[in-house]
Amino acid sequence: MYIMLVNFLLFFGLLQSLHSKQFYAKIVSNSPVNRQLELNWVNFENLDGDWIGLFDYDPKNVSNLNPLVRVDANDFPGYYRTIVEFPIYSLKNKSEECIGYWIAYIRNKKKILSKNCIRPKKQWMFDSRFSIGEFPLHSVFLPGVHNGGSYFPYSPSSDTIITRYSVCQDEDIYNQLSYGIRYLDLRVGYYSDLPEKFWVNHDVYRFHPLSAVVNDLLAFVKESRDVVIVDIHRFPAGFKSNNRAKHQELVNYLERSLGEHLIPRALGLDVTLNDIWRTNSTIILAYADRHTAMTHPLLWPTIPQEWGDKQTLPSLKAFIKHAMNRRSYSNYPWAAMAELTPTTFDILFRPSEGIRKLAGLSNREVTKWFREDWWDRASIVAVDFFLSTDIVDVAINANLDRIYCINVSRSTTFPVNDTALVNPVSIPY
Repeated sequence: MYIMLVNFLLFFGLLQSLHSKQFYAKIVSNSPVNRQLELNWVNFENLDGDWIGLFDYDPKNVSNLNPLVRVDANDFPGYYRTIVEFPIYSLKNKSEECIGYWIAYIRNKKKILSKNCIRPKKQWMFDSRFSIGEFPLHSVFLPGVHNGGSYFPYSPSSDTIITRYSVCQDEDIYNQLSYGIRYLDLRVGYYSDLPEKFWVNHDVYRFHPLSAVVNDLLAFVKESRDVVIVDIHRFPAGFKSNNRAKHQELVNYLERSLGEHLIPRALGLDVTLNDIWRTNSTIILAYADRHTAMTHPLLWPTIPQEWGDKQTLPSLKAFIKHAMNRRSYSNYPWAAMAELTPTTFDILFRPSEGIRKLAGLSNREVTKWFREDWWDRASIVAVDFFLSTDIVDVAINANLDRIYCINVSRSTTFPVNDTALVNPVSIPY
């Protein structure tokens, strides 16, 4: 059972368990209300009289319940979008306690079967260290974002065709990480005529100075021991001429700013989470320019991305299924880019739509696919508007369920490969 939040078809998810009752809420905003909460419930046997409530307090017992929203479980197909607005919180120096809203499943006015809340997850990896600490990094399911630097909060005044087709997130980097994201897909541009030369882009559209991303990273790693992969995956502007010098300048800045937190590449492909934690560093900096990466020991190869450029859910699912079959036993992390992609036709002839709407069409299904079909094989799953999915909790619970599956396998008479999640293939370069 979980809650999602929806901001112009953006959803936030909190999931209880992979294979048990699940309850979450999410955020949407294609109405006058911005960032609407959407209630979702999964794997419940709905009985007459069951209902779901949204609360602005912790509903600890069934007496004197006063929900903001109440819906009968049998009247809706596992989800219900409310008009309750969820704000963008400042999560800096905040604990992992619930913030703002709770969701509860009530049976016959007598029992709270399950409840959940919206909260940060700043240390979900380290909190599970006794279960997943010996996992090689490539065997950990990591929730990620596509174009993490292309963030901008929705507002009617800034809602233009440019923002509709370029904004991919609406929380800043610090909040993305605080809500549990552990893979950042970034694209960096170079602008010699600006006071700050390096910016995060979506293609040629410039969003934020790279220093804003670096500052958010530094603030987060001071609070968390979790491992974060920062993938500088493309250089869409300003790197075509004299690119060696520009790459060197960029790497010098990143190493100067993040150096003490960067994990050295020499730890190797089979590095476990425990190996990483023993270094007291928590950032893997992947870099798309091969020559530059191989000449700097603090840089890792870029993360291979399986991006399908798909416009429909069936074609996206088929593409990801094929990628899962090819990549499932890779010995290096790889990212399933689980988002629909707009076309030039969309931009020209559907100017009022955009990436948020595509995320609203796909993200509930993406959550379902990785919760039910690919939880045991996923490496990194990167999405647009991550709060419109439950991918963080799906990943957290999938990693714990993988331990269970390995233990069950070891108790059978079948031969077991201790590295069942690892079947080496070549490193990207």
